[in-house]
Order: sequence, then C-alpha cells, then structure tokens
Amino acid sequence: RRVLFQVVLPGLLMHKRKSVPSRADADGCPIIDDPIIKEGEGMAQASVVFLTHLFLTLEYAPLLKMTAVAVLHPYSPANWTTLPKTDGGGDEYVMTSTLNAIVNGKFTVIKGISQSELGATDDGSKNGTDGSSMHAVNNPYRLVLISLVRSDMGYRRFIPAAMLLQSILDAEDLDGDFLAAISLLSTYSAESSNGSETTISDFESALSAFFTRKHRPNLRASLAIECGGSLALSMLSHLIVAMTDNGRVFEYFHDRFVSSPLVTGIAKARAEYATQTKKISRAAELSDSFIDLIELEMSRRYVLIPGENGSKQRVCDLNANDVHNLMKSIAEILVQKMRETSINEIEDAKFATRAMFYFRSMGRVLVEIHQRLSSFIGPHSLSSRWGEDAFEISTVEVMEDEYIELGGQKERPALGTDLDVRGRTFFYFTPSLTGINPHQAASDRKRRLAQELISIAKPGQSELLIVLDPTDLFVLKPNLNDGSCNRGTILCCASLDSVIAAVPDKEWLHIAVRQTEDVGIFIRNGNMSLRFDSVGTCLIVKQYLERCRSALCSKKMTNIDRILDDCTTELFLESSGHGQPIAQHERCDSSSVENDDSIVPDEILGEGEEEIVLENATAGNVAEASC
Repeated sequence: RRVLFQVVLPGLLMHKRKSVPSRADADGCPIIDDPIIKEGEGMAQASVVFLTHLFLTLEYAPLLKMTAVAVLHPYSPANWTTLPKTDGGGDEYVMTSTLNAIVNGKFTVIKGISQSELGATDDGSKNGTDGSSMHAVNNPYRLVLISLVRSDMGYRRFIPAAMLLQSILDAEDLDGDFLAAISLLSTYSAESSNGSETTISDFESALSAFFTRKHRPNLRASLAIECGGSLALSMLSHLIVAMTDNGRVFEYFHDRFVSSPLVTGIAKARAEYATQTKKISRAAELSDSFIDLIELEMSRRYVLIPGENGSKQRVCDLNANDVHNLMKSIAEILVQKMRETSINEIEDAKFATRAMFYFRSMGRVLVEIHQRLSSFIGPHSLSSRWGEDAFEISTVEVMEDEYIELGGQKERPALGTDLDVRGRTFFYFTPSLTGINPHQAASDRKRRLAQELISIAKPGQSELLIVLDPTDLFVLKPNLNDGSCNRGTILCCASLDSVIAAVPDKEWLHIAVRQTEDVGIFIRNGNMSLRFDSVGTCLIVKQYLERCRSALCSKKMTNIDRILDDCTTELFLESSGHGQPIAQHERCDSSSVENDDSIVPDEILGEGEEEIVLENATAGNVAEASC
C-alpha cells in the first residue's frame, strides 16, 4: 500500500510539460519528444513500468483490481491521506473498502478543486467506510494516462503508457465487465445501437486520435504506431463481446462496430497513409527508388516460416511490438536509443509506406472480424452453434499472392534443376572458364555446383543459354540428350528486380546485379559480363533486357496503385433495409491479374523489333559469346 499510493501513483504526476496542445489543436500539431530526459519524466516512466510489470506478473486478483480502480476509474478519493484507519491500528485494508465504494458509486463529486487544495481543509469526516458518501474528484492518474495515449507528451511517453493499458486488458483476472465498470472500455446498452445508452471510453477516443494525428517520420513513430495497434487489437477483443452482448444480440452490431472510434480511426489512418504513399510514388525525386522502398518494406515486414507439408510461407505478426515483446527492450525505449533522423524524402517515404501497410493489415483484421461474427451469430449465420473462437482475433497475416510478386519473394527454380525454354526468349553464348579460383569455388555450394556442371564439357565446345523472362534472368546448360534444345540445366538465376543497369561495350554487355551472391563464373561481386559475337547482338540483348525491366516495373506500379486505391475506399458498405451489412473485400480477384510469366508481353518490344529478336534467338542465327 505504501509503495503504491505513496510512491508509484504520485510518480505518475511528476512529469508535466509547460505547453500541451489542446484536444482541438492536437491533430494539426506534430508529436515531439523532449530532447532531454528530466528527473520528473524518469520518475513518471518508472511508475508506468512498475505498474506494467505488476499486471504482467502478478496473479492476485484483489490487488490487481484495487490498483486498476485507483489508476483508471474516472473518480478517486479526494485525498488518500485523510482516509480513516481500521480499528486495529493498521491501514492496509482501508484502501479496499474505499476503492470498492468508488466502484459502487458511493461518493460525492467535488468539482473545481484539486486533491492538494482539498487536503488542506478536509479532515476526512466524509471519507468513512460505514456506507456514508465520501468526497471524490476527477482521477488525476486517469487524466494523465489519457493524455499519454493521445501522445500529448511524445512517443517516448506514449509507448510505456500503451504497454500498461495492454497489460491490464490482457490480464486474465480482469474480465470485460470489470474493465467496463472502471470505464477503460466503452459500454453498450442492449436496447440501443448508438444512442444515449452507449458510453464511449476516453481511452478508445484517445487512441483513435493518436492514429489520425500528424506524425514525425522516424523509427520511434513507427514503433509507437505498431504498439498502439497492438493495444487496439486487445481493446477490440473485449469490445466485440460487449457489442454483441456476449453473442446474444447482433441487431446493432454493425452500427456499433463501424461507428466505434477505434474502427473509424484505423480506417481514416489507412486512407490517409495510402494517399500519402500514392503522392510520394508520383514524386520525381523518388520515381526511380519507390519500388525499391516497397520491396525493402516487404522483406522487413514478412518473415519466412515452415508451413504445411514441408512448404514455407511468409507471415507478418501484427503483435510483434506488443507489451510482451517490448518489455524485453524497454530500457532502450526509456533512454531514447532510437534517435530521430533528419527529415528527407526517403525517410518520409519509408515511414508512410510502413504505416500504410500496417493500417491496411489492421483494416483486413477488422473486415475479418465483421465477416466471422456475421457467419457465426448474425441473422444469416450458417449455424446457431458457435464457441469462443468466434471472438478470437487473428494477428498473424500470411503474405498475399500479389505481395509475393510485388516484393520479389516468388520462389524460383533451384540451381541444378531443368528449365523448359519453350515459349521463352533466349540467346546462345559460349562460356570461358578462365579466371576461376578453385579454392574459392569449393567454399561456395552454388559456385561449386555451377563449376561442376560447366566442367562436364570442354571450353569452347559447349554452348550455354541466357534466358530473359519477364521476371528473371537464367543461364542454362542445354540438355541435348533428346536431340533438341527444349530444356536446360540452371547454372545461374537472378531476378530482374536485382538488375541495376546493363551497359554495352562493343560486343560486351555488363550487367550490374545487386543483393545477389556470387554464382559460379557468372556473377562476381555483383557484376555479370557477357561477350557476344557482334555489336548488334549485344545491343539486341541489352534492349530486350531493358524492356523486360520496364514492363515489370509498370506491372508492379499498377499493382501498387490498386492496393493504394483499395485503402482509400470504405471498409464497410452499408446495406438497405434489414439486409446483412456487406464488408468491403480488400483482397483483389486473382483472376483479374495476369499471372502467366511464361510469355513476354508484346508491348515490351518496339515496332519492328519482334522479328529481329526471334530471328537471333531461335532461327539458328546463334550468337556465340564468351563470358
């Protein structure tokens, strides 16, 4: 009791800014952290972290409930020091009865006076435990936390506050009825959809305001947004139960769900960052690197894990920055290890892209919740039997097919396997094995495999193929066992996304490749050099490669625009009459997207070039070259 009410709770009030924007002006003001961590902020942060550890580790329900009431209830005793003591001389148990009276509404609200002012004149005569009404004021600790969740004091204060609230929401000993009683959650009447019987929690409104505020593009802002998203998911897991009266009332669920401040805040932020990202994609200074930023975010966001039947899939965990994971690095958050970077176009684009993808995933979670509850307990439900899984929220997102292609994560054939070249554009060249370091090759599996395959034939007597696909570049050793050249063994593979540039030098073509390991003699230090028998053949290969890259870039930009346009549409479509509300699907119809990469689109070839390429590629006019 002494630690909690004499040290921890007073510590929450020790950090105050000289100027905090009003609620009306908060949306237009950027969120700024204090450059110096002062003593008051340190004490306040220590109090928040202590309370977070308390709710994460303690399993004693009476103490957790007492602490939650003291911190989060809208009202608190006017002065803790004037509370009466027990007859036995101890004062450990007087707090329980006092806070119980607060929860039951047995108090008189005194407005316009602070705790310190009241403590100077109040002798505690009305703070009894015999059922008489006590003096109570607006809970200052709750007001501080609401301000922190609204990010009025910066990201450094927001993240621990969001972690504290999530630890309270996730505590098994605190159910939804108790959390609604202390006004941490919104309450809904069974008779009305969104009328006077519905009370929206200040914390829900504050978190929604945080999502829609103007953020500074830096790592702390991205971390704060994702931490706030984890808090929103924990809050939604309780709210959907209250909105449906534990699954018994679905009549008003749609109206309550789509009008919830959390849902509207996520939808608004989703549309806002999609608009920003689309504007950035059109900026001249970022036109060449925008797709690279998208691919970078894709590789950062999704991780490869084992799937079913030995397959692998890429997934993203929306709770990767929840309270349980961030507690492992809470020291770095408190001491501001992640410094702010200078604002420039690249940082703006990275921040907007990361926020757009995160809020798009959050929007998909909202749509999935609405659809699942409709199928389980809605008026057109498939079955009247349902269980607790109807209220479960899935936070793991599997990478979509359009994301796989967009992020360059498509699985490619392994080295040493055969590839059918029918329907593909390819050119012949003759390899040269000069310059191979056998000791270096033996340490690399891919190098060793490519060297062994090439060494089967003598130099100058075996022709290799370079295959240019709409998405990949292959080097093959032709398989002539069947008397034709329809298949070949893959010696080298590189994505066209990894090609930086191709520069001709007479009969030589130099191709710069990034993020690709050295493979055999074909790619050394990010460079591939091919020598053709004539300058004309070299120019044809270079031109065709550039057009393939241009077509791939255009296709990706089309997919990106479609994703961004989807994010700017409404999450839910209203229905007429008593029909079932329709959720706006964000997943695009895969049949509308051309996925056949075996044929190069005609538009990548210029006028009069198709016959030239085909003649040089397949009609026997073999372009011999040395590599």
